[in-house]
Amino acid sequence: MSQIVILDSDKIFANSVATVLQSKYPEASFAIETNLTSGMTLIDQLLPDLIISEWFFGEHCLATLLNEMASYTDTLAMPKIILTSHANRLKLSDLSEFGVVSILDKRSYKLEQLFAAIEECGNG
Repeated sequence: MSQIVILDSDKIFANSVATVLQSKYPEASFAIETNLTSGMTLIDQLLPDLIISEWFFGEHCLATLLNEMASYTDTLAMPKIILTSHANRLKLSDLSEFGVVSILDKRSYKLEQLFAAIEECGNG
């Protein structure tokens, strides 16, 4: 695993996730974006091995970005983990066709769950 993009409107939370993951995966590099539109630009530039994202970004939601990414084979193939406080409203079965491999509740997830989701992507 070489590149992980973390998209979250809460930069402090995103930085804390990156810090924890850096200790578990020291060979990885991390890029953080708090804006969904800028996030797509960052993804196009980096072509990351994994995307970890919140669902809601103010008035926008990740569905917009997932639809955009589905238009291109390189970005569609990127595994995505959704880490959101709205996990109970989302179904993995509805989002797996967009490359979503896991949906975790931001309020109650355990680090082991996040690590397992990453390893399931072949990025562990």
